[in-house]
Amino acid sequence: MGSFNAERYWKEEHYATLPSIENKAWHNIIVAMDELLFPMTHHGDVLVTAYKMDDALKDYISMLGFHITNNDNNIIDHGHDSKEEKSIFEHLLMDEPYHPSLLSTVETISPYSVLPYTKELCEKYGWTTSLPPLACVKKVNSKVYSYEVNRILGLQHKGSVVTNSKEFMTKGNDYLTTGSFLIKDPYGVSGKGNLLISSKRIFNRIVSYMEKQEKQGKQVLFVMEPFLDKDVDFSCQLYIEKEGNYTILSVQKLHNNAFSFYGSYSADEDFCAFLDANHYFDDIQKIAKQLHGDGYFGNVCIDSMILKNGDIIPIIEINARQSMGLINHYMDRYLATYALTGNLTFMNMGYANGINCNTLIEQMDKHNLLFTPGKEEGIIPLSSNTLFINSYLSKKKTEKDMYKGRFYFSAVGKSHGEKNELIAKNKDFFLSLGFKIYD
Repeated sequence: MGSFNAERYWKEEHYATLPSIENKAWHNIIVAMDELLFPMTHHGDVLVTAYKMDDALKDYISMLGFHITNNDNNIIDHGHDSKEEKSIFEHLLMDEPYHPSLLSTVETISPYSVLPYTKELCEKYGWTTSLPPLACVKKVNSKVYSYEVNRILGLQHKGSVVTNSKEFMTKGNDYLTTGSFLIKDPYGVSGKGNLLISSKRIFNRIVSYMEKQEKQGKQVLFVMEPFLDKDVDFSCQLYIEKEGNYTILSVQKLHNNAFSFYGSYSADEDFCAFLDANHYFDDIQKIAKQLHGDGYFGNVCIDSMILKNGDIIPIIEINARQSMGLINHYMDRYLATYALTGNLTFMNMGYANGINCNTLIEQMDKHNLLFTPGKEEGIIPLSSNTLFINSYLSKKKTEKDMYKGRFYFSAVGKSHGEKNELIAKNKDFFLSLGFKIYD
């Protein structure tokens, strides 16, 4: 269980924010992303999701071999206010008759991230899960912490931490003299936490926005970094034991769109050998030791980068939680039985009423797109609610209404060429059903 927008629960309200537009439709999609955790389950596990999974998706993943229990009721309220939203852990602490019947057989949990009320929920049900302190989790997930670890370990990445609007203006103007730069919110959510600044005019507007917030009593705290000439985005997934030992679980190459995650696939042996020869994994060892020394243990995803000049940047940011790359790693562990691998990706779409998950899976199977055991390629739907949630939550539905959704899937095959062809076929398939694709 868990929330994929963990950062909103870690950030304190008294800190200034970057300008952004609240988009309720995309927020609903993020809340529904917890369905994506099913590849990490074992036989008989309970997967608790904010919204109950569609029966058609449950039947499909059961056919794949993921035999799990999922809640029959929605855990969160319909029509909730995203600004006041409780985490799934806080919802499960509420005195609802259904919750004990769902959770009474659970002995331990594997949260996507540690949030407020995670510990309290464990205590209520007597779960034996050992979790790092919430204060520690907040600290190590801040981009300020990533900056500090870079500085302490003497790694490649450069940057500055600014703590007031005057410093914000001065440092930003300094960076603009040499080119574009990034402003990072310490707890910015993917795609909304980074702002690329390329012009003095735009930066002046941001400075004014910061000054206004500061006058309202907000604390300015941001990381500024020069914009890097990137060649390859990748990430390293590891697990740190409470005693300090750590295990590298996977290395994932990433498809990023601007500053947002767009896809993940497991790195090959040659790429990992290149990283090893350039002492990347020595740096990972130092980072793991630093994290443990600061009190953290559990899942970690370290976002890294290779520049066009060949330099490796070990830390772009540290995410002390589970990750999309880890989900893809577990999906590849499942697919290894068939000597296959997958590319985890998604499509942002618009659609009208009349299409549902059951119809979608049936049509994918009819068009020979759907992956089933024994096939050498195909599409594995990883979610349903991320696609249909805005239709489900709509109170007034008409045939003319268009709803936004996001379809997460794994393109399964033996080669990158096969997978790319599948992604293109999948796009054409959705277009043929009347979906609009936004990217």
